[in-house]
Amino acid sequence: MGEHKTGRIRTRRSQQRGASVGYPHWWHFRTRAADKGGSLSSKLTAYLSVATFVGGLASDKMLAQTEPEAERPNIIDLPIQWDSNRHDLSLEYIRAHHELIWDKPETVPRMIVIHWTAAPTLQSSFNGFDPVVLPGRNNLQGAGRLNVSAHYLVDREGTIYQLMPETRFARHVIGLNYCAIGIENVGGGDQYPLTKAQFTANLALSKYLLDKYPAIRYVIGHHESPRFKEHPFYRESDPDYVTRKSDPGDDFILRLRNQIGKRAESPPEM
Repeated sequence: MGEHKTGRIRTRRSQQRGASVGYPHWWHFRTRAADKGGSLSSKLTAYLSVATFVGGLASDKMLAQTEPEAERPNIIDLPIQWDSNRHDLSLEYIRAHHELIWDKPETVPRMIVIHWTAAPTLQSSFNGFDPVVLPGRNNLQGAGRLNVSAHYLVDREGTIYQLMPETRFARHVIGLNYCAIGIENVGGGDQYPLTKAQFTANLALSKYLLDKYPAIRYVIGHHESPRFKEHPFYRESDPDYVTRKSDPGDDFILRLRNQIGKRAESPPEM
């Protein structure tokens, strides 16, 4: 991850609570399209495209936020830049790669994806996500100018920082961005192995998000995301846009799912 001089980090305590987001705008777009007339075949196509995404016709209650039973962990707001350019680049990426026509970059989370930054400090990790336009990283530049990001960033001592709202689109996992909450961890790999405090924080945060969003089915490692390539959730228009990942590793993610319990499903078998 590249480092950029964006100044010192400023934080504030998160004030977010469980206001319902309901359906994203693409849902209304497609259902309105189905209601506007036309052939029975075109109506069915519009409705079935929605049903395929949600894994069956889900109720409002299934897709909305709920009051979490799990205790909310301490979360500090640390927002990355969000402006009209990032908004537009997000919609552009959604159209180009997920082949979805949305009027706002808002999502219904269906999974949690755990990452590591491979950067040694909170500041260097934050600096990698903060720019709106992707700096460097030639292997990703061809897929769009939108910078990578995530919803949460967990520091080495376990402090949880929220970079953006959980239902805002973030580019962090090929083919699944449009339905995934991303949790990044400072460090990672052989040089900066993830800490016990980070594991504890990821566990608490994952349990909280699973309770808050009943539609979430999976908790996976970034390295496990290719196992969804034949799954209905996977939407990537470019078959050659593939990267190999190792984060956060089998040991971390298997222990995490084991401690969460049955609520967190494993990714499909290859």
